[in-house]
Amino acid sequence: AMTLKKVWITFLLASGLTLALQTPLPARAAPAGQSGQACLDEYQNGWDQYNQAQYQQARQTWQSALHCFQQIGLPLAEGLTHDALGAAYSRQEQYGEAITAYEQALAIHRRLGESQNQAASLFNLGLVYDIEGRAEAAADYYKQALTIYRDLGDREQQANLLRSLGSIYDDLGRELEAVQSYKQALAIFQELDSPIQAGETYLFLGLLYSDLGRDEETLESYWQAVEIFRAHSDPANEAVTLLNIGSMYDNQGLHAEAAEVYRQAQSAYQKAEDQEGEALALLNLGRVYRNWGRGD
Repeated sequence: AMTLKKVWITFLLASGLTLALQTPLPARAAPAGQSGQACLDEYQNGWDQYNQAQYQQARQTWQSALHCFQQIGLPLAEGLTHDALGAAYSRQEQYGEAITAYEQALAIHRRLGESQNQAASLFNLGLVYDIEGRAEAAADYYKQALTIYRDLGDREQQANLLRSLGSIYDDLGRELEAVQSYKQALAIFQELDSPIQAGETYLFLGLLYSDLGRDEETLESYWQAVEIFRAHSDPANEAVTLLNIGSMYDNQGLHAEAAEVYRQAQSAYQKAEDQEGEALALLNLGRVYRNWGRGD
C-alpha cells in the first residue's frame, strides 16, 4: 500500500492540484505599472521553467520575482511566489526548504485573510510532511486545510484531503478512521462524477481491507475499482488492481481464478504499454501453474 500511496503523494506534489499553484496571478495580486509588469514577467517565466522541469532555474527566477514584489509592496503576490518556490523545492526533494517556503506563504496568506490560499499552503505542507513519513504533522496540516475547504465549499479538495488522511490514518494504525476517511472521499468523488479518483479510492480501500483480513470487502472494493478503470480506459490502474486480486486468489488456493485474473492483468499491462508489469503478470501466472500442477 505504501508504494501506491507514495505515487499518489508524488502526483499531488507534482500536479499543481492545490490552489496556490495556479498561474497566472489572480487579478487582485497582479501589479500595476512598468516595474510591476517586470515582476509579473519574472513570475510567469518561473512557471515556464517549472513546467519544463527546469526547477533550479525556476527557483532562481522566483527568488528574483519575490524580491521584486517585496520592493513594490505586493504581499499577496509575494505569498504566492513563496508557494511556487515550495513547489520547486518539493520537485527537487529538498523538503526542508519546501517546508520553509510554504510556511512563509502561509504566514502571509493568514495575515491577508486569504482563506483559499491558506488552505492550499496547509495542504502542501501536509503533503511534504507525508512524503517524509512524518505522519502526525501531516495529519495536523491536512485537518487544518480540510476545515477551510469545508468552509469554502470546495468538494474536490475535500475529497483529495480525505483520501490523504485515509493514508495517514493507515500509517498510524488507526484503521477504522482510515476506512471512514476513504469512504467519505469516495462519496464525494462519486458526487462530483470523478470516476478515476473514485476507482483509485476503491483500490486504496481494498488494500486497507486486505491488511485488516477482511477478504470479502477487499475483493468487493477491488472489483469495483476494476469495473471503473475498464469503463474509463485506465489500463494501468486496472492492471495493478487485477494483480492484487490475483494474489488474493492465489493465497486462497483458488488457482483457476488466480490464473484467469493474472491473464487479464497481463492484457491490461499490454494496453498500458508497461513491459515490466506484463512480465510481472506472466511471472505470477507461471507460479500459479507450477503450484496448480503440484496440487498445492
